[in-house]
Amino acid sequence: IDAPTQDQFDLPVQDRVARDVVKSLESPPNWSSKIIGIEASGVGMLAFVTRKGFGSGPNLTCTTLYFAPLVIAKERGLGCRFNVLMDNTSGDNKNNGVIAFISWLVHIGVFHEASFFCMIKGHTFTSLDQSFNTLISQLMRESIYTISQLLRFMFHFLRHYNVVDVQELH
Repeated sequence: IDAPTQDQFDLPVQDRVARDVVKSLESPPNWSSKIIGIEASGVGMLAFVTRKGFGSGPNLTCTTLYFAPLVIAKERGLGCRFNVLMDNTSGDNKNNGVIAFISWLVHIGVFHEASFFCMIKGHTFTSLDQSFNTLISQLMRESIYTISQLLRFMFHFLRHYNVVDVQELH
């Protein structure tokens, strides 16, 4: 599970090479968004987009850890073990709330057992990192004005990284 920390997901976004900035886009408030992704072994990438006001930290992480198995279960069912490999961002992932949530999934019988691992800083070169870095640079070249355009763009772009689904979290 990983999320980019950049703020390039504010909408509307105008193509950065455009010389003529559309005046109506200069002053209105942006729809600030947050993107988080999960790489599910044997399945592929799931990406979620939400308003920045939804927050981050354990709430967003637990929400995506809840929805990812639901998406996977529709297609292929779930195994009995839930292994969670987090990035090194302690503010978003490594906390008691996430560990308690994973434990709750075992307690209610969604999984028989679960494990929680955190990668060492500087060693998180996963396909999620690579895909988000290239997504951000490509997004700077696009004009995107709505959330539905952002979701379509992300799905089209991330298909090279084995994306299964891109969903908006409300």
